[in-house]
Amino acid sequence: MGLGEWTMRWIENWLNGRAQRVVISSAQSSWRPVTRGIPQWSVQGPVLFSFFINDLDEGTECTISKFPDDRKLGGVSGTPEGCAAIQCDLSRLESWVERNLMKFKHDQVQGSAPGEE
Repeated sequence: MGLGEWTMRWIENWLNGRAQRVVISSAQSSWRPVTRGIPQWSVQGPVLFSFFINDLDEGTECTISKFPDDRKLGGVSGTPEGCAAIQCDLSRLESWVERNLMKFKHDQVQGSAPGEE
């Protein structure tokens, strides 16, 4: 991504050494190390996530729209070739997700007829 050594160390220091615990009324759990993820509601979170998913669309035929909390794959499915391209890209994205230990929400699939965008 072209980030310098100082920037990489800053990111590493920001993410390493974090801990969390649960407090309910007066009961507290013990502190546990946080080994994954980015702190919620941080300014840096969406930027780092964008860096992380930068290669998500490599090799895809369809269009991928990237938003801070959403990705959309778009393509024309009016022909067998179009359907095959979308399926190929979905398979490619599924492999990317597995390699990067992430998950897709499959319940949010939407479709439209050609020209309805």
